[in-house]
Amino acid sequence: MYQGFHESDAIIKDWVKSAKSRWKDGCFIPAGTDEEAFREIYRVFREERSKLFNRGVVLREFMPIVEKGSDIRGLPIIEETRLFFWKGKLVVPPSALSPSPMDELARWEMIASRFSSSFMTIDVAYLEDGSWKIVEVGDGGVSGLPVGLDPERFYGALWNCVGMA
Repeated sequence: MYQGFHESDAIIKDWVKSAKSRWKDGCFIPAGTDEEAFREIYRVFREERSKLFNRGVVLREFMPIVEKGSDIRGLPIIEETRLFFWKGKLVVPPSALSPSPMDELARWEMIASRFSSSFMTIDVAYLEDGSWKIVEVGDGGVSGLPVGLDPERFYGALWNCVGMA
């Protein structure tokens, strides 16, 4: 399973979530990891996800996302945000970020408009090279609100979008 990523850093997750709380031993797979170490990371990942494990394993390219510090557990706090779209249009801009993914709003809306889902999310991250990259695309109906996004503001904006449809 890991042969294709052996020369690159990767992250292991299921179809829904990773085990970020176990970053060093159940989530992050450094380049050059041998099969025995990979199997141990996989074991810890499955143990951590346990009954919440969803459908299958995903190995995702590790992206060098800008870090803003770390939380009390030592996990990195990264420059990433979730954008919600209704029928290809942004529902509400994210909280003030600098630099802002809104500089590429036309790009995100063009991508969102290509999906058949009316309500969706695109998670974008700011990379160390100064670019924004899509990390994940999801169903807006099961995606949590990002920290700092006022629920009343969000749901009011979504109500207005749906009412206009």
